[in-house]
Amino acid sequence: MKSIVENTLKDYNKQLFLGELPEEFKVEICYNRHADAYKASFYPNVILKNNNTIEFTCSNYFEALRMKLFLI
Repeated sequence: MKSIVENTLKDYNKQLFLGELPEEFKVEICYNRHADAYKASFYPNVILKNNNTIEFTCSNYFEALRMKLFLI
């Protein structure tokens, strides 16, 4: 029974695999209000590009997801 489950999960994981992730993630967010962009610019590694736009660069996919959780 255990081997059947292991084989099934191996095949299932192959179907879900989307490919290689890039080495660097660059996320740019444009806010409607400049105050929101300014407030978001205090998040680590975020750069305020202009009054309404921030930019975040990282090498870890989960860091990019975490940033989006806090800033969107």
